[in-house]
Amino acid sequence: MSSSPFVFSRVWKPTTAALALSIWACADLGGGDAGETGASDELEADILASIAREVMAPRSLEFAEQSEALTLAVQAWADAAEGAEDTAASLAAAREAWVPAWESAQRLDAMQLGPAGASGSYLGGEGIRDELYSWPSINPCRIDQELVSGEYANADFVETRLVNVYGYDALEYLLFWDAPANSCAPQLPINAEGQWDALGSEEIGRRRAAYAAAIAQAAADQATALADRWQPGDDFHEHLLDPTREGSPYPNVDETLDDVMRAMFYLDSAVKDLKVGKPAGIFQCGSEVCLDGLESPHALDAKAAVIANLEAFAELYFGGPSAEAGTGFDDALISIGREDLATEMDEAIEGARAELAGFEGEFREALLADPAALDEVHARIKVITDLLKGEFTVALALDIPSEAGGDAD
Repeated sequence: MSSSPFVFSRVWKPTTAALALSIWACADLGGGDAGETGASDELEADILASIAREVMAPRSLEFAEQSEALTLAVQAWADAAEGAEDTAASLAAAREAWVPAWESAQRLDAMQLGPAGASGSYLGGEGIRDELYSWPSINPCRIDQELVSGEYANADFVETRLVNVYGYDALEYLLFWDAPANSCAPQLPINAEGQWDALGSEEIGRRRAAYAAAIAQAAADQATALADRWQPGDDFHEHLLDPTREGSPYPNVDETLDDVMRAMFYLDSAVKDLKVGKPAGIFQCGSEVCLDGLESPHALDAKAAVIANLEAFAELYFGGPSAEAGTGFDDALISIGREDLATEMDEAIEGARAELAGFEGEFREALLADPAALDEVHARIKVITDLLKGEFTVALALDIPSEAGGDAD
């Protein structure tokens, strides 16, 4: 049951959550006749086909495979805990399996096309993203409350709960939070009535593993279902190859490109503003730093998430794993005589990549040592997003919402 605050909309309609987070809002980008970008209709179609074949199909399949590998590792941990065995090795293996699955999830999180996108906001959106990962809507206390209730084992658990007690964010907490205490306030029944203490440390450990196994399997099922939608011959793969085919949610090539652009604005609203800007004290913070705004608070892997998000943006932009391997928006710029802007975009992406590759340590420890540690990361990403919201959209005759266009951070 989705309760995500992430909202993309063709018309900017600020909700309380949207105003609080300033995220996931990208209005109609283009909205005109096919070919309005200035690139040829044939090239626009080639860009969509390249994204389907070189980006969405392989990346969604990779995520499904990594999710399944993680599920097997987490289940091994749960089996060891259930058998009252030493769980140190199996927990370590589960945490190791988390790393590639997490990075793959982060790449796909920045590619919210089709069914992954929010229903009513993306064309063909079904909100699957929220079922997989609900950050920044996280609530560790609710996870601990569900652990006490034991209902995570019920077949209808995912269908009857809000997204902040399952998915990858909840799974991270269960895998990496190993303190004996819970995250709830003392006055809540879990503590005030002694419910947590009554379980005992051994039972808490067993339940953490069992709960993790249940939601890891649910996430893997969702990941597999999503990957199936993007493989050659299946619906959304074929919709990108031919947006006007029967059953497609896309009315034409131009509006399909709008949805791709909408997904690319994740780099602006989610990455630049929330994942980097907020913890760095640049965006909606109010103090020198806001460490509670960091993503991945338990596995401490926020840097890897941003790197994966940036790579996802680049793949959508290039229409493949590199400029040479795909047909993308860079080719559209070149086709209208804006090789200079294509080069500027390439250099901005490489600049951000290099800054992150050379960043030492994890974001949290870096900010604790130096409150300005993320300033250059933010600045490098902002070079990309400023181009995205400025010259890039002008050159290709695309529109963005006035709120994004006037962003000064």
